[in-house]
Amino acid sequence: MRTQLARFLVLLPCSSVALLTSATAFAQSAAVGAPPPDEKALVDAPKPVADAPKLAPPGIYTTSATVSAGGQLATGNSRLLALTMNGKLDMRRGANGFGAAIIGNYGESALPGAPLVTTTENFQGRLRYDRYLLDRVSVFLMGTVRHDKFQGLDGRLNIDPGVKYIFLLSDPTSLWAEVGYDFQYDARNGSALAQTDADGNPLPPLPQTETDHSVRVFIGFKHAFNDHVTFVTGLEYLQSL
Repeated sequence: MRTQLARFLVLLPCSSVALLTSATAFAQSAAVGAPPPDEKALVDAPKPVADAPKLAPPGIYTTSATVSAGGQLATGNSRLLALTMNGKLDMRRGANGFGAAIIGNYGESALPGAPLVTTTENFQGRLRYDRYLLDRVSVFLMGTVRHDKFQGLDGRLNIDPGVKYIFLLSDPTSLWAEVGYDFQYDARNGSALAQTDADGNPLPPLPQTETDHSVRVFIGFKHAFNDHVTFVTGLEYLQSL
């Protein structure tokens, strides 16, 4: 009996220690709560690379275009029809320059009781290419075709190679000069072949076609007052050879 009691007294502290240890572990587990967070990746996913800055291309890049057209129609005792149109394109891409232009006029009129007759009929088109050796210096080739009924021209062709120098080149204002050679070929209509002297006496008729060679000098000026109003003018001199 004493031996069993002694064993119980020995086991009691051990059981108490075990229960205390279990209670402490349970308390610590309850205090911790949620499980530890997931581990983070040591290396993030790659981010997109920002675009490289865009640099302006070297040289001058400009484009200018204008188009206009108009007309007039009158009926009644005095009849009138008038049409006009013009367009122009100037473009530069670095060392290359391109140009195109067209202009045309046509008109008819009639007195009371008379049929309509043509009073105006002229058309002109031009193409041009410049190769810029420097920003202000270029060599160019220009071709022009013209028709004018009342000037007696079925067709006129001009071929103009030359050199251009820009004296002033700013945003609103340009001033330039051109020097070169002009080749001209005329094809005349029948009404322009007859000619007379000052007294009205007939002279030998003009040839149906004619060529001419000239030195060409041109000075041009352009100024933009604003986005809607631009003044352009030029002076051309031809000296026949």
